[in-house]
Amino acid sequence: MAQSFSTGQTLLPDIGTLAYNGVTFGPYFTTNFAGVPIKDAANRTVKFMEYTLHVEGYVTLGEGDTTTDNIMSVLQTLLNQQGGKLTYTGKGFCNLVIDGSGLLKDVAWGPVPETFDFQPLGAGRSAKVIWAVKFRIPYQKPGKANPVLQFNEETSVGYDDEGFVHLSIRGTLEIPLTRATVNSRTINQTVDDFRGIFLNRLVSVQGGGIDLTLFRVTKREFNVSRDKRTMEWQFEAEELPYMDLPEGCISARGTFDIKPARAGEGLVMWYCSLRATYTIPNGQPRRCLDTTRAEVEFGFKARTDFEEGLLKTISWYEELQKWGQH
Repeated sequence: MAQSFSTGQTLLPDIGTLAYNGVTFGPYFTTNFAGVPIKDAANRTVKFMEYTLHVEGYVTLGEGDTTTDNIMSVLQTLLNQQGGKLTYTGKGFCNLVIDGSGLLKDVAWGPVPETFDFQPLGAGRSAKVIWAVKFRIPYQKPGKANPVLQFNEETSVGYDDEGFVHLSIRGTLEIPLTRATVNSRTINQTVDDFRGIFLNRLVSVQGGGIDLTLFRVTKREFNVSRDKRTMEWQFEAEELPYMDLPEGCISARGTFDIKPARAGEGLVMWYCSLRATYTIPNGQPRRCLDTTRAEVEFGFKARTDFEEGLLKTISWYEELQKWGQH
């Protein structure tokens, strides 16, 4: 934690508090806010507000100092550090205390100092300072942090010459990350920790996702940003072809059942169940001899028809069984 430090002595009492990373700005400084609502990639909602705080004023001599050298040396060090605690209260805008270990946190490794301009005045006995810092705070009530800033996707559907579906789904997953303290460099969590939780929704049939019994995934791609906050991901899948009949199948019959996925949703989504029964011979396949070719090639013609030959064969087999008993 940086030590408490001020911008010099003043004759006027201050109203409210403006401080950053241990530096308290005196009443000779004025402020200006510029805010921009940052929307998600789907352009459906505001994920956070991005503010730039401009601070402009004068630094005076510290007690016992003859120039502003010492005070400016400290100010440059403290005001240019990223991720410091920012306090802005009692000054008519709103009460902001942005602290990595507090209730209101920056969502993108901030606050981030933007500029630090210095102009010496009065032979080094005073100085004009212009400083700006950018911070991003979630668009929600403090203390009710959302672990995810955005999760959305877009889908492309194509059909091949045989009518099978090809899907391409790509999207964005983003989470808030910041430092616990200005000197902390430990990353305890990244966007990749949320990948499994959210992308499993894509293959959840109950949630309207891809049924992997009907599709084969051909591509999985995950690109994580350098600050570990954002992931651009992409899936590609192709519909599996229809299942052929089992080998040797001599008959098949099936039934199906179709119903709405959820009551009252009409044609939004339907579930279809298919059941099939196949008949497959078990054992030696049935064979029937045909002597037509033998008659053409050799002049052979059977003198016993099928029924007579079958009866003679049965009779022969029965006599054989009797001889086997003696």
